[in-house]
Parts: sequence; structure tokens; C-alpha cells
Amino acid sequence: MENSEDNDMEYILKKLPEYKNFNNFQENAVTSENDKYCETLNNDGSSDTEVKTLCKTIVSYLSNIKSKKVEINNYDFCPYFTYWIYKKIKEKFKTVCKNNFEKCDIYRIYNIIPYVYDNLMNKSCIFYFNGNFDEWKEEIYLNYYFKICDGIEKNKLCVGKDKDKCCKYFNYIEKIYEKHIRKCCTYYYSGNNSNDCTTYIKCEEKYNPYNLLTKLSCSHSLPYDYPKVLRENLIIDRDVIIQTMNSFKMTINDLINDPFYKGITFGFMVIGVLFTLFLFYKVSRCVKSKNKDKFVDSTGYLEGFYDGKDRNINCEDRKICVSYYSI
Repeated sequence: MENSEDNDMEYILKKLPEYKNFNNFQENAVTSENDKYCETLNNDGSSDTEVKTLCKTIVSYLSNIKSKKVEINNYDFCPYFTYWIYKKIKEKFKTVCKNNFEKCDIYRIYNIIPYVYDNLMNKSCIFYFNGNFDEWKEEIYLNYYFKICDGIEKNKLCVGKDKDKCCKYFNYIEKIYEKHIRKCCTYYYSGNNSNDCTTYIKCEEKYNPYNLLTKLSCSHSLPYDYPKVLRENLIIDRDVIIQTMNSFKMTINDLINDPFYKGITFGFMVIGVLFTLFLFYKVSRCVKSKNKDKFVDSTGYLEGFYDGKDRNINCEDRKICVSYYSI
């Protein structure tokens, strides 16, 4: 990424409230407290002197924040602090280290920085020194890209004269986005995903640079279905599930087209219909049996007669009414 594009990103980031606040905490003069944390670093050479100076600069920055008693969101500040350290290392060691930290002696402060952060900020911030300047820069720029995505409307970024700077920045992000997505994100056919690089990347499709480039009408060469195709290509269980579904469909089709299967299915359908008719017949007969003794009997004698027709009944002194029709 060229220096002009670096400046474009810095310009955009300064419009983010959290970045603006963190950037206001500049290094203080070196104090005895700084020496306390960095005293284990001896000045045996020019490189050692630079390492010790860097250590004091880092401690000064954190001491300044602590002295102001400012409440910070560690989720936002830790990545910014990491980016700030990377930037300081690059400024001091870019000639000696060139593009590889193994050529420098900065690993001597690797354990000091987390210790200082924990003591002064009462929070934890984990970072690492492996890789090279280019890899660090890509991770840093991706981290801030996602912050810009979340705040682009709220903070009215990329409007007016800022649009061209945003377009340049997002076009650069597009070039590195896919590489890191492939390295860090695992997608599943169900729609879920897992992320191995949560410190600087987000795997959701809505963060694809194509969306912002299109929304801002920026010039780009991405096809309209780029986000969807990229995600589909990265689904690890897609082929297995599709093959399983196709196999199931083929099995069903084979069964449907099998004459034996058709005969068995027809036989069970006939049995089901006959059983339904038989059940209907039994229920109807039961209902008729219950209603056969229900007729007009105003005196109730015939009802008593039927109720006791299987028993010996004394009918003396009882009136018997006989219903008849004249012919």
C-alpha cells in the first residue's frame, strides 16, 4: 500500500470518535516510572538503545492515559494500542529490520508490554511479534476497515470530498480481504461460521468490501455476485451435504419408479380404504343400536317393559296401553 493510501486511511480513521480520543493521548516525557519497567533492558549497542527508548515511549503513553483517569473501552483500545506499537516499531526499526522482525532485537520487550499494560490499565491486551511489517499492516487495516463499516452511517463517513479517499481505501481492502477470509473464516452449509482471527476480521457476508464499493458507487472490477460466490466457495461441508441430498432424491425416485414398490404402495392404499370403510360401518351400526329403543312412550310403561323383559315382572294392578292403528 502506498504512502498516499496510508494517509487516506489515517484521514478516515480520525473521523471515528474512538480513534480521535485515543490519538489525543500523546507520549509524556520519560519519568522514573518508565525506567522501573524498562530497567532490565541494557544499552549494549545501538539496537539495544532503540529498544529501551521504545519501551519508555510505550510506558509513557499508557502512563498518560492512566494519569488522566479516562475510562476506555478495552475492546476498542487494545487493537488501537497494538496498531500504535506496530507503527512505532516500524518508525524506529524499518532500516534495521527491513521487513522481518527476526533481524531486530525487539523481542526483548515482548513480555514487558503485556505486563505494563496489565499494571497500568488493569486490563489485558494480547498481541504478537511474529510475521512481518506487511502482514501486520494488512491486519491493522482490516481491523479498522470493520470499525469503519460499523460507523460509516452513524459518523457520516465517506461523504462529499471524503468519498474518493474511502473508495481508494476500500479498493485496497478488497485486494487483501479475500486472502484473509480464506485463511481465517470457516463457513458451513447451515449458514453459521467460525472465525480464527477475531482480533482483526469479521466473517459475516455484510462486511464484504463489494457492498461498500457498490453503495458508494466506487469504481471496481468485482462481479455483482462476488459476495455470494465467495462464501459458497468457502463452505467446507457444501459438497458433502449436496451429495447427500442428491443421493436421497435419487433413492426416492428409484423407489417411485420401481414396479414392486408401486404394487406394495397400491396394496397398502387398498387395505387402508377397506379398513376405513369397515370402521365407518361398525361405528354407524353401534349408533343405530343405541337409538332403536328410543320411541314415543308418554306413560313410561313400555320403557319399563323393555327394561325388564328378561326379568319376571309383576304386572298386576298396572295399566297397559297398547298402540294400534285401525284398518
